[in-house]
Amino acid sequence: MTMSAPNRVRDPEGTVEKLTDAALQLFAESGYERATVDRIVAAAGFSKGAFYAHFKSKEELFLHILEQRLDHNLQRVKALCGLEGSARTWLKHVLATLLNFSAESKSMRSLSMEYMANGMRNPEIGERITVMHQRWRDLFADTLRGSDEYRDGRLKGSPEAIAYALVAMVDGFIVQIGMEADPRSKETLMIQVEPLLDAWFEERA
Repeated sequence: MTMSAPNRVRDPEGTVEKLTDAALQLFAESGYERATVDRIVAAAGFSKGAFYAHFKSKEELFLHILEQRLDHNLQRVKALCGLEGSARTWLKHVLATLLNFSAESKSMRSLSMEYMANGMRNPEIGERITVMHQRWRDLFADTLRGSDEYRDGRLKGSPEAIAYALVAMVDGFIVQIGMEADPRSKETLMIQVEPLLDAWFEERA
């Protein structure tokens, strides 16, 4: 599927970046419906003409931010794929990295939940999220298949099933962290989930 992208026009003033930053903040604070094009351009300091020179609609801008954010997450996870050590350790690094990203700011947590809610209401947004999730699952499964634990038969369950569970786990944790006021919730989740991650691996005889 072709990724959503701004219209191909020259942008010497950084209009796309400023519109994106303003929209991201408004989507997180007010939700998709209340973040109108008028409010976005006012916050960014541009006219509606400048907006439509780069984006066909508010939905296209929303999809652009969604894919930009998810791709950033994916690149951060890819950087962990070359880590030395066991797949068990790698999984813990991946989970901690994704939870850290979601816990970095309240606006990012709110935005994550806004994407999920809109993905259920809007088929196109839901399809984009599904495509990105599949990219994550493929990355996780490929990494697990290349691990010593998989080659030695110490991985319980298929790499595909574990990858699916990991993506679902991260989505659920993002919602939980976003709704809890306790800033220690991320650390608490990591402590509680480690036995589950350990259960996916056989101990070496």
